[in-house]
Amino acid sequence: MPELEFVEFNAMIIGIVALLNFPFLIKRRKDFTKYLPGVILMILGFIFENIEEIFFHHLFATLESISIVLGAILLTSAIIIELNMAILKNRDSQPILKKIKGKK
Repeated sequence: MPELEFVEFNAMIIGIVALLNFPFLIKRRKDFTKYLPGVILMILGFIFENIEEIFFHHLFATLESISIVLGAILLTSAIIIELNMAILKNRDSQPILKKIKGKK
């Protein structure tokens, strides 16, 4: 008889609740849309982790691994993009006059 582990099941429930709240977050903060694909893939990994205990163990174990890896890659790339945008915004906002005054 298949048994679901309590921690894995709780992680899946928390992930689904977070995913259901994500549209409300995106309405307030449009810049979080770049995180949506990574979040969806990570939550799919939790769902596949629970489904693999019931049937098609090898198929859902593979899907779980793939979705977690792709989700982590997408989340990391979204963080790097956001960091680069913040660095470029900070670099452009520095006054140019300081550079010119030093050359006189």
